[in-house]
Amino acid sequence: MKTFKKIILASIILLLTASCKKDDLPKATQEGKNIMAAKVNGKTWIQTACWSCINGGSGLRANYSNNILNIVGQGSSNSTIELLLFVDRPSQYQSNSGFNSFEFRDYNTDEYYKTTPKTNGIVNITKIDRSKKIISGTFSFKAENEDDPNDIITVADGRFDVIYN
Repeated sequence: MKTFKKIILASIILLLTASCKKDDLPKATQEGKNIMAAKVNGKTWIQTACWSCINGGSGLRANYSNNILNIVGQGSSNSTIELLLFVDRPSQYQSNSGFNSFEFRDYNTDEYYKTTPKTNGIVNITKIDRSKKIISGTFSFKAENEDDPNDIITVADGRFDVIYN
């Protein structure tokens, strides 16, 4: 009987352990780690800077000048996430407020999604260090396919920690 109870207890522990959902996104940081990550329609999307790319290219670019922030990450799945927004301090910024727009491109299917007044998003700038040129934050958005407005993509749990030009 003791063996049976041990088997039941071990089975319960195994089920509980197996049912725990592992977050495969990197932790949000504020140290200039040159990373951008998100869940795109529930699938993990990650891009880091590519220091050994041919001709000095990079899979992650960040430019911040005159309070305009542009971050472009090209994921390993042949897709890009781009954030373009006016940023003057750490705060929350919405895509439907004037200049700001967030995009997702899938080069495998040649589909382009962009935030619209109907589908918007938020970027939360958590750090701007102008002396070290680090900008960090989180983001999420829904975007509309330019060819089919009923085709909506969801980008969630996004985070970036980049050194900008």
